[in-house]
Amino acid sequence: MHNNVTSVLKIVFRWFWITAILLSPLSTATAWAKSTPPVGSGSASESSTAPESASGPRPQRVKIGVYLRNVESVDMQSNTYFLDLLLWVKWKGDIDPTKTLRIVNAIDTWGLTMTPAYETPKKLADGDFYQRYSIEGRFYHKFWLGTYPLDWQKVTLELEDTEHVAGELVFVPDEESSKMSDHLQIPGWRIDKVYNEVQDVVHPTDYGMGERTQERRTFSHYRCGLKLYRPASFFLLKMVPPMVIVVLCCFIVFFLHPDHVDARISTVITALLTQVFLQLTFTSSLPNLSILVLLDQIFNCSYFIMFLILVECVIVNRLNDRRQRLTERVEATEGAEKQGHVVDLERVAKAIRRLDRTSMVLFPVLYLTSCFLLALVSRGRELFSVVAQ
Repeated sequence: MHNNVTSVLKIVFRWFWITAILLSPLSTATAWAKSTPPVGSGSASESSTAPESASGPRPQRVKIGVYLRNVESVDMQSNTYFLDLLLWVKWKGDIDPTKTLRIVNAIDTWGLTMTPAYETPKKLADGDFYQRYSIEGRFYHKFWLGTYPLDWQKVTLELEDTEHVAGELVFVPDEESSKMSDHLQIPGWRIDKVYNEVQDVVHPTDYGMGERTQERRTFSHYRCGLKLYRPASFFLLKMVPPMVIVVLCCFIVFFLHPDHVDARISTVITALLTQVFLQLTFTSSLPNLSILVLLDQIFNCSYFIMFLILVECVIVNRLNDRRQRLTERVEATEGAEKQGHVVDLERVAKAIRRLDRTSMVLFPVLYLTSCFLLALVSRGRELFSVVAQ
């Protein structure tokens, strides 16, 4: 009987490891982390500036920089946030980009303010034209939550020229002057430095004009913002303790006598319901997703361990019932037959003790190792960078 139980447990454990590896979001999370395409319609090319035509003139260069003053209301469910910033543009040429500049990822445009500092662009001593805007409003960026709660996100502002293609006008980020306020803080997030990106975006339409080639559908796309890291302490100090304590409570059943089957099973069932409540609480701030985030996978691991503990309790209960029947037979028989029942009784009692002791060590190690591997595979190298920083 003991050999059969051990074989079944080995098969179940192997199935669990294979499933955990196959379901890990390594490829999706890593691919998204390394490349976040522009929110605007169309696809981005690898080059950051439009190719210069062999016969045509060089495109006019427009230098753009930002000073971020405040970020508020980062909402995971709606993929939105509030930005307060200063944005400036500098250029030299005949095209005035301030007349055709468009914010791509604005939301609730009725509440968006974009106030120019000057009525008309100011001409600087070096001959460049200059305009600065004070911008306040809500914006959107599709957040990737596959590695929640060890995730990082971007809050961005995205701009395009609505009329001039990349062959006529290209944006150039002002890396040196783009900064953020020293007093800028976002509760619950650790802020990285300001970043600026420029890409060429091809819009897959001719806008009904029937004459646009790909060159006439390629626009320079500017993106700036902040990269936000969720502190590892949010997960390690706020989420992990209650989850682990509830699971550890299940391991208490291995210290209970097999006769207390009701206490064993009720303890596991209560812990299981508590884990379900914790999962609903911890993921209440997330939108409805079609994927399993890292936290969901860890909870699923907890459910699986609890199921195995429940299976172990049932097996021990069956063995204990057999032990009680053998005890009755030992008391009711004599001689050689009694000696045979005594040997069987000792064998069953030893199997119960061995199963409890093995589970007492194996299940905690399996649970902690599985959770660590899920986090490691999901976050990859970034897990260590988040913990270290």
